[in-house]
Amino acid sequence: MTKIVEYEKRRIFLFWVRFGVIFTLILMAAAAGWWRGWWLVGERGTGELLELYLQDPEIINEYGGEVAATIMYEFPWELGVGSLGIFLVWGFVIISKSRRQINETRAKEIKKYERQNS
Repeated sequence: MTKIVEYEKRRIFLFWVRFGVIFTLILMAAAAGWWRGWWLVGERGTGELLELYLQDPEIINEYGGEVAATIMYEFPWELGVGSLGIFLVWGFVIISKSRRQINETRAKEIKKYERQNS
């Protein structure tokens, strides 16, 4: 039984290490994408372009396709990467929830077993 307990402890520990590393990497990529994207928005003046379009709604009504194409061209792709990263973090946390709950239950059972056999 001692080998099983040690195996489960190692398995739980490795899960948390992998979870932490993956979570941190995805979160860092998302933060870097967002930071770089908003920096580029400020650098290129994309916000000023959007303000110009919002001041005169007739431009959007009359030239909607060209306005959308201009915004898509001027908008940095890094913001898209940052948004994707945020959705990946959210999805990763949701997908790993059941596994985290299983590991927490196993850890409680291991502690309970160790208290009884000490």
